[in-house]
Amino acid sequence: MTAESIITAPDRELLFDQIADELELRGYAVLPVALPAELAEQLLLRVIELGDGAFKPGGVGRQSDYQQNRLVRSDEIRWFTAEDAAEAAYLEWMNALREGMNRRLFLGLFTSWVTFPLITPFPPLLPFGKSTSLYRHFIILIPH
Repeated sequence: MTAESIITAPDRELLFDQIADELELRGYAVLPVALPAELAEQLLLRVIELGDGAFKPGGVGRQSDYQQNRLVRSDEIRWFTAEDAAEAAYLEWMNALREGMNRRLFLGLFTSWVTFPLITPFPPLLPFGKSTSLYRHFIILIPH
């Protein structure tokens, strides 16, 4: 599976035009069906297949400044790799999106980092007696 086989080039270009128009107009874009449904389903199956053991606590900073601070960042992440077909297709799709936004909006985006995040609300937000595992959500992030 490749991103190109999921969404045809002309359709993808129209989608990227719409995203760029929304970014220019509002500063953000919310398009509920922007990601091809087949790819979203494959990614959902992939994250289920991985299970909680594949996720590590997220951190902040780079190299020697890297640290984990649960008060700042309480999510757990797993970086995408090109080793899995669905992850590779998503990385390809995100690369096409990055290039498309660079062309349309004259940006200088060079890379994107993509993770599967598991988000757990801070304990004060949880109803009394509820397990945090009930409140985990699956989301896919746009490039950093």
